[in-house]
Amino acid sequence: MATLFNAMLETARLAGVLVGGKTTAQLNADYFYDTNRWEPDGYFNNGTVFILSGSVNLNNTRRVISYKHVNGEFYCETFDGTIVQGTLYNVTNAHREALVSAVNNALVQMGEYVEIEDTATILTGAQELVLPAGVSNVLRIEYAGSRKFRIGNWLEINGKILFGWGFDTAPSEPIRIYYLKSHPQVYNDNDIINPNYNLKRLAWTAAYMYLLDRMQYAGNADDKEQFLLQNAQQMAQRLALQFPVRQLERDPILARY
Repeated sequence: MATLFNAMLETARLAGVLVGGKTTAQLNADYFYDTNRWEPDGYFNNGTVFILSGSVNLNNTRRVISYKHVNGEFYCETFDGTIVQGTLYNVTNAHREALVSAVNNALVQMGEYVEIEDTATILTGAQELVLPAGVSNVLRIEYAGSRKFRIGNWLEINGKILFGWGFDTAPSEPIRIYYLKSHPQVYNDNDIINPNYNLKRLAWTAAYMYLLDRMQYAGNADDKEQFLLQNAQQMAQRLALQFPVRQLERDPILARY
């Protein structure tokens, strides 16, 4: 299952300068070294490092505080443990917070998904139901008790479902509610990306968001930036057709008598 770590890594690959390497020396949880690096001093300052192997720090990211070319020294925000010699990593000059923001903006852009709430119950003769916390934008309601049928006469108003008639049911019968839900914001490396959001589409959409924010912030609209932005936008639009977020048509609301 994809996580924020995977989404940020793919976004950085598409939108920033992402390079790979293997550590050649170790010190502690704040420093690691790669003497095979050739970039000048400060090139990765405030960038993001992704750890791709090992056990303690696998699939973790940290901000690069400073980078020195002379001995390939990376000074980072403290990891969970020492970055040992031979650890595989990717590093980008993109700031982690900018990548997180781009992924969250992409999740909003991709839209809501269908969630099912099946813990609600309805009482005998009830004509209204208070929706559980976090449930809104209801699409369909099904009676899931001793008899199973779709309920067609209801209105959603101010966190409640109003029915057109009272239910002749056994006490506390279950119902199933289908509703639209926004993806929760993600921040930690291991935060799960809901499977309804295709990782490839998410990465391209986040890359577009990242490039758009960078262009607006820097005021740089040269040919390269324009090409990267347009390419990411086109790929995001193409993948939106291939991998739409699962949706469900809202049930028609029958006339109330």
